[in-house]
Amino acid sequence: MGRIAAHTQEQVFEAADKLAVEGQEVTPTALREVLGRGSFSTLGKHIEAWLRMRQAAPTPVILEMPEIVKVAFAQCWQAAAAEAGKEIAAIREKADAEIKGVKRRLDEALSEVERLEEEANVDAARMETTNSELAATQVAATGAAAREAALLATVEQMRQQVDAQQIELARVHGEVEAVRNQHTAEAARLADQLKDQKTRCVDLEAGLTATRKGEREAAAQLGRAQGELDALRTQVASLNDIVRSLAAQDDKKGKKAQL
Repeated sequence: MGRIAAHTQEQVFEAADKLAVEGQEVTPTALREVLGRGSFSTLGKHIEAWLRMRQAAPTPVILEMPEIVKVAFAQCWQAAAAEAGKEIAAIREKADAEIKGVKRRLDEALSEVERLEEEANVDAARMETTNSELAATQVAATGAAAREAALLATVEQMRQQVDAQQIELARVHGEVEAVRNQHTAEAARLADQLKDQKTRCVDLEAGLTATRKGEREAAAQLGRAQGELDALRTQVASLNDIVRSLAAQDDKKGKKAQL
């Protein structure tokens, strides 16, 4: 979409006429001071049109002859007017040459101004693109910093959980070791008790053998000894089952603690 002109051509022409009446040179800079704003290239084009208009309609030179000398000096006045016309023509020719030179320099200056304005527009567009990319980069950096902070918080939380698990594992190991020691002591006590029972069985069998010398006494004593032996054997079997059960439980808990 094209840019809207800041001023109309009529407004520019009025400002140029004002500068010319005041004896000031009509330039894009002088017009901008009068108008307040405007593009150098646009003002230059308006100045070119204003100069063409002034050349097409030059201000006539009027040499009014006084009434008191009109008749007496008519011929002299006509000669002077002709000479003045020649001088005016020469002045106009010189002015046209100077205007052409000024116009050529103005065209060059306007071309340079248009080039500079295009470069300024390109630089402005590039700056806008750079600002957009910088804003996007800042947003991405902010998001990355937030993700990093979240990851650090997660790592810290996991570290605390690991520390807590290690403390719990040490506690469980202590409990398992205490249970294992207790089971070991209980197994040793049961083994000693089993040894005592076996010793008693041996003693009973020896006593039974000794008492077989008598028939009734030996038979009665044998029956009693046999009963006690059976009871002791049952008790020994029960104790063996208890020892095997405790040993199995101890092995099972030891495997769990290793896991």
